[in-house]
Amino acid sequence: MSPPRSPLPAPSEPDRLHLPGTLRLTLLEAATDKPIEGIAVTLTIFAQSKNDYHLGPPLSDSQGVIAITSVWVHEGLEFLQNLLLSDYATPLHECMPTVNIEIMSTADISNAISAARLYGMENGAPGFAPTVQDLLTARNRHYESVRIEVPLRTPNKTSRRVLIRLNKLEPA
Repeated sequence: MSPPRSPLPAPSEPDRLHLPGTLRLTLLEAATDKPIEGIAVTLTIFAQSKNDYHLGPPLSDSQGVIAITSVWVHEGLEFLQNLLLSDYATPLHECMPTVNIEIMSTADISNAISAARLYGMENGAPGFAPTVQDLLTARNRHYESVRIEVPLRTPNKTSRRVLIRLNKLEPA
């Protein structure tokens, strides 16, 4: 009889997520380098088991900036874990060391609006998802949707800047 298998070890330091104090996204129009206000993004944190975490930070401000703090991420994950107990199992410190930032497509925004209305969350998840009104006024329809992988492997960073240049779509 073989010995019982031990559980998977926790990820080693370089293989686990190290959120900076602030992850600062700056969204610029590729052709002009002008900041883009009103863009909706999704932050995806990859879990070791069960479901990944998807959070919707506020839309970009007049400087094209979305500031995502580690406190906001911790609170967002706690909100999701409490809302859907059986769907989320991986604690933040055991998540994968890369996150995705996705500029939402018009289809993503439409799906998010439908889901918010279906679950009675038109006013957003308290601080962790944009409101339906924000999504309706988002300027994403004018820009290409992109997904960017951001490695977050360095412990004890106070901030990390990510510059995202978006290509403007041609009018239909």
